[in-house]
Amino acid sequence: MGTLGTPVVLGGGAFGVALARLMAEKNDQVRLWARDDSVCQHINQHHHHPTKLTPITLPKNIVATSDLALALKDAPLIVIALPMKALATVLAKVKPLICKHAVVVCTTKGIDEEHLSLPCHIIESILPKAIAGRACYLSGPSFAIELALGLPTALVLASAEEQSVKYCQIALSTKELRLYRSRDVIGVCVGGALKNVIAIAAGACVALGLGKNAQASLITRGLSEMTRLAVAMGGKSSTLSGLSGVGDLILSCTDVMSRNYHLGSLLAQGKKLEEAALHIGSVVEGANTTKAIPRLSQVFKVDLPIAMAVYQVLYQSMSPAQAMKLMLKRSPEEEVSGYL
Repeated sequence: MGTLGTPVVLGGGAFGVALARLMAEKNDQVRLWARDDSVCQHINQHHHHPTKLTPITLPKNIVATSDLALALKDAPLIVIALPMKALATVLAKVKPLICKHAVVVCTTKGIDEEHLSLPCHIIESILPKAIAGRACYLSGPSFAIELALGLPTALVLASAEEQSVKYCQIALSTKELRLYRSRDVIGVCVGGALKNVIAIAAGACVALGLGKNAQASLITRGLSEMTRLAVAMGGKSSTLSGLSGVGDLILSCTDVMSRNYHLGSLLAQGKKLEEAALHIGSVVEGANTTKAIPRLSQVFKVDLPIAMAVYQVLYQSMSPAQAMKLMLKRSPEEEVSGYL
C-alpha cells in the first residue's frame, strides 16, 4: 500500500473522467481505461472526452487506453467507475492483472437483480480475498460536472480495513474534495443504490406538479425506506443520516442533472421507459436497481412502498399519477422514530 506506480481509473464515463481529472492534480500520471479506443485516442490528442464533460479540459498527464493490461500495470490504486451491469464482467478480466498490493476504490452504485448483490458482494466474489478485504467504496452527493469543475464536494469512503481507507482518503482528497471515513460498507452501498430509485419518484412528483410539500415528504419517507433496507441487509441506521444516505438523496431528488430524477420527470410527461432512457442517453442506474425491489422487499421482509411504486411504473405499466394516488391511499400509521 502506497507503493510507487501509476494510479488508474477504470471507466470512461463522466464520473470516471471527473475523478481522473482530480487525481491528476496529485500524481505525475493517471491512466484512464475506456472500452472504446476512439475515445481514448480523442482524449490523448485533444485532452477532453468526445461526449462526456466536453467543456472540461483534461490535464496532459491523463493517459487514456483501451488496453486493460497496460492500464493496470503496477497500479497501486485502482478506481472503478463502471456501471453496475459491467462490474462483474470487467472484474473477471481485471483479476489476473491486479498488483497484489493494490487498493481498489469502487464508485459503482446499484443492486444486482438476480442475486441481490451490492457492489461489495460482487467484488468479494471475484477478486482475491486480500484485495477484496481492503477495498473501499466511494459514495455521496456528487454530480460529475461539479467534481470536474473543482467545486466543493464532500463524499464518504467506506472500508472494512482502516489502513486502506485512510490511505485512500489521503490519496483522493484535494483542496476541493473532502472525504470522510466509514466502516459501514453495507450501509454506504445500500444508500448509493436505493437513492436512485427514490429519485425517479421525486422527478415524477415534481413533473406532476404535486408541489414542494409532496416532494419534501417523498424524500423524507424515501430516506426511511433506504434506512430500513440498509439495516435489514446488515448496515447501520446512522450511516443513512450521512453523505451516502440523506446527502446523496437530497442531491438526486432535487435537480434534473440527476439522470434518475430526469427519468422520473420524463415518465410523468408520458414517455415510456425505453423512450425516456434513449432521451437521457446514459445509464440510469435507478431503473436497473428497481428490478430488484420486489425480491428485496420479500427476502429482507422490508416495506418499500415508494420503491415498489417506481417498480410498478417502470415494469407494470402503471402511470406515475396513479402510483402517487395509491401511495396516498395507504393506511394511516405512526411515524416511528429511528430506522423503523
